[in-house]
Amino acid sequence: MSFIRVKVIDERRYLYEVKSVWNPKTQKNQQKVIRYIGSLEDCGDRVKRKDIFERDNYTCQLCGTKENLTLDHKTPLAKGGEHIDSNLWVLCVRCNTSKGKRILEINSTLTGETIET
Repeated sequence: MSFIRVKVIDERRYLYEVKSVWNPKTQKNQQKVIRYIGSLEDCGDRVKRKDIFERDNYTCQLCGTKENLTLDHKTPLAKGGEHIDSNLWVLCVRCNTSKGKRILEINSTLTGETIET
């Protein structure tokens, strides 16, 4: 399971794909960088984390919790998704982990349940 993280260095934001790995010495999970994706400033549509969180009301879009929130790509970058605001949503760590690299959408017009596409 990997996640996209943003790291700020000298006021520039950089995207990295990271995964959680077990460190036997510390007996804790740690994040390991898998690959560097690029600078957010280099993207045509600049994505601001705060804007996505505000748009989604600081709420997980799958379960509704307001704790342990992350940004996630609806269509993963590995499956051709883009790093644009319409492809990003707020998920809690639990939902993001269980989603994996699947593509989910909220079927809000019918039942509000999630469907896999």
